[in-house]
Amino acid sequence: MKKNLHNKSTSPSCDATFCVGPPTCYPTTPAPNGPALVWEAEFDVPPLPATFDHTSMTDYIYFNIVFGYGQPHDNPEYPSCSPFCAGDGHGRYNQFVPQLMLGATLCNSSNAPDYKPGWCQLSTWHIGAQYFMGLYGCKNQSDAASCGFTPKAATGELIAVQPGQKVYTRFDRVPSKSSQGGGGVGGGKGAVTSSSDVANDGNGNSNGSSNNNSNSESDASIKEDPAAAAWRLTMGIVGDPVPPSVVIAEKPYMGLVPSAQSWASPAFSTAYPGSCWELYGTKKATDYPPYMHYKHNITAMVPEAKMWEEWRVDENPNTTATACRTLQAASSISNGGRSQLVSVNATIIN
Repeated sequence: MKKNLHNKSTSPSCDATFCVGPPTCYPTTPAPNGPALVWEAEFDVPPLPATFDHTSMTDYIYFNIVFGYGQPHDNPEYPSCSPFCAGDGHGRYNQFVPQLMLGATLCNSSNAPDYKPGWCQLSTWHIGAQYFMGLYGCKNQSDAASCGFTPKAATGELIAVQPGQKVYTRFDRVPSKSSQGGGGVGGGKGAVTSSSDVANDGNGNSNGSSNNNSNSESDASIKEDPAAAAWRLTMGIVGDPVPPSVVIAEKPYMGLVPSAQSWASPAFSTAYPGSCWELYGTKKATDYPPYMHYKHNITAMVPEAKMWEEWRVDENPNTTATACRTLQAASSISNGGRSQLVSVNATIIN
C-alpha cells in the first residue's frame, strides 16, 4: 500500500520494492457469525543497509490487511478483486499495517481524538503497530482518486529491534469495550493501546512480560457478534519479554467517519492480506537490506480449503526479479484446510 506522503524516487534499474498476496480478498469471518480468521506473520530483522541515508530514504517492511482493496474509490494503483471484495466506500485507505521501519517514516500519531500522523528519522530498525487511514478529500467519493486524501494514523508503542531478531504481526478480533459494558473512548472514537500501558522505564523500554504471538485474550475460536467485536493489531519480538506494540480499533477509521461506525458493515466483510517491501529514495543495491524473509499463517477455525489462493507478486507482477533483487513465494494448505502457510524470500544481488 503506497502510504508515503512524498514522491517515490527509487531508481528503476535497482527497484527492489515488491508486494505479494493472493489474487482475491479473504472473508474476515468465513461463516456467518462464526469464528473470525486469525492473521499472523513472522519475519527476520535484516542487517542495516550498507549505504542507507536515514534522512532521505525510507524502508517500510510489513504484513498488512487492507479493506476496500482494488475499488476505484479507494486505491487506483491496485488491481480489482471484484466480486470477492465488498469494497469500502468510506475512505481511500483503510489499512492495518504494523511494520518494521527505517529512515524517514510515519512512526507515531497524536492518537485520539485527531489521529494526526507523526514522523521520525530512524537510523536503526524499529517496529510498531499501526492503523493507517486516508479520509476522502472531496465530496464526490466516486472520483476520490482525483481529489486526494487526508492521512490519519493510530499507532502503538515504537520499539527498537536489532538485526537477527524475529518479529511477529498478528490481527485478531476481540470483544469491544462497549460490548462488555465499558464506556469506550470519549467522543465515540476507537481505542488505542500500546505497550506503554505497562510500566515504562522512561527510555522507551517497557518492563513486564509478553506472551509474544500467543495471547490468552484471543477470542478467534469462539462465535462472535461482528457488531460487538473490535480489531486488535499486534507487533512484537518473538521470544522477548518486552510487551508488544498494540492498537485496538473499536470502530472503522477509529470512529472518524460518521458513515462507518461498525465492523459489522458488509464493507468490512472481506480484507486483502499481503506483505510488502515498500522503499523510497533508494538508488543502488547497497541502499537495501541484504534480504527479507517472511512466514505467514492465516488460520480459520473450520476447514476453508476452497477459500485459500496461491500468493503471487501483486504490484509490478512482471518484476519477480530486477537487476538487483530475486523473489520467491510459496503457499501451502495445512491443518485439514484450516490454515494457509506462505513463505516469501527476497534477496539483494550486489
